[in-house]
Amino acid sequence: MDESQARGINSNSFSSSSAVAGDFDNDMDVDIYLVGTHPATNQPNLYYENQGDGTFLSLPDGGGAAGSLQGLGDVAIAADYDLDGFLDLLVTNGAYPPPLNEDGPAQLFHNQGNGNRWLQIDLQGTTSNRDGIGARVIATAGGKAQLRERGSETHRYAQNFSRLHFGLGENRIVDELLIQWPSGLEQRLTNIGANQIIEILEPSGPFVAGAPDIEVGQDAGIFLWQETFDGPYFLRHLGTAEGTDLRLIWWQRRRSQR
Repeated sequence: MDESQARGINSNSFSSSSAVAGDFDNDMDVDIYLVGTHPATNQPNLYYENQGDGTFLSLPDGGGAAGSLQGLGDVAIAADYDLDGFLDLLVTNGAYPPPLNEDGPAQLFHNQGNGNRWLQIDLQGTTSNRDGIGARVIATAGGKAQLRERGSETHRYAQNFSRLHFGLGENRIVDELLIQWPSGLEQRLTNIGANQIIEILEPSGPFVAGAPDIEVGQDAGIFLWQETFDGPYFLRHLGTAEGTDLRLIWWQRRRSQR
């Protein structure tokens, strides 16, 4: 069933050559950005803000990224190029067809952000493929679960960045991360601090009890292990991000109880 009219997507008469989706305002729902194109004159780009109830609202001036009227709208790429936790946009505008032959500019739109929090994740497969393509990650924060799937991120002559991006709204902690690897393995991590980029490594091979060989100041990441097969799980996060000290204290207390 075509839901576009009921969801507000067809609120504009529009011709588009490229689209990207992402939580651009970090409010825990996915928005849509469309590149406008027309053979006679370029159209302003559109930004549809997700209202959180299954409907979308077209914001004026493309949400601040309406783009150039020169050239011919080509492709958009979403990536957090300055690593501030907010997705930015690169838009290219190609040349008019002959006889006009006027090139349009490439435009980089910097997301001005807001007070909402975020989490970004790099996956590294071991048993699965190196980039974790095919993995599903579910982040639960404030009672709301969000799903991201790791794909190739390619679309029409372009590629978004592969880092998984979650907007967290006002939440300071991700209560649980569930990673479903292509190999069939599932990982669960809890109490992950907001406003940071983390790397998650897929466990490989058969389970072996014992503490990991990690060195403070040299290694960075999230480590989950059991020191005995019937013992408690330990979680340690090495890094400098928000919430790190609390998790290290929890790990040390658990160690001291053994």
